[in-house]
Amino acid sequence: MGVFVYNRIKNLIEETNDAFASCRGSVNSDYAEFATMSLADFKNALQDPRLTRDDLMKILRTGTTEHKSADPESCWATFMAHYIARGANKNTSKVDEYSANRVWNKMIDQALSKEKS
Repeated sequence: MGVFVYNRIKNLIEETNDAFASCRGSVNSDYAEFATMSLADFKNALQDPRLTRDDLMKILRTGTTEHKSADPESCWATFMAHYIARGANKNTSKVDEYSANRVWNKMIDQALSKEKS
């Protein structure tokens, strides 16, 4: 994942965190749930149209826990951007594998349907 994408993720985390902080007390949710209001922006930043609300909440909650245990003195937004980018890099190979399997299955289905005709 390139620097540009990392910066987009970090900016999005900072923006949603600022919005969450300004609403604190009037919103009955944690940051992860609040951030799902920007799900479309996270999908765009991560270049993952299949990202779900639950996926995003899990990523953000797990990342927050990791930050608290690994490096609580570091900048939270920077840590989270690195954490999310690492996860997105791992998922890229799964997405490529998934896409390749779909193409292969479609080719097999087409070949079988031609045989039947």
